Amino acid sequence: MLSPKTQTNLKNAKGYFEEHLSVGDYYAENERVQGEWMGKGAALLGLSGNVMRDEFLALCENLHPKSGEQLTQRRNTVRNDGAAEVANRRVFYDFTFSPP
Repeated sequence: MLSPKTQTNLKNAKGYFEEHLSVGDYYAENERVQGEWMGKGAALLGLSGNVMRDEFLALCENLHPKSGEQLTQRRNTVRNDGAAEVANRRVFYDFTFSPP
């Protein structure tokens, strides 16, 4: 089963690295877990191998991890949709794969 989750909160997104990409969690018990860059997007950004903290945090800030240039027009702000303030951009998607 695939469970996608959209991360729109910048602070929570940054905390994701410390909680899930660099330490053991309930899946790995006491083992150290290391995220790995994969896919065309990572290759286009010059990212490969293990996910490093500074690279991940730069992407959360909408910055190219190598050059520091802004990646998209949207900024890490909020906007009013008429009823409430909502995030102005999606920081990342988290896809969890689970056996049936």
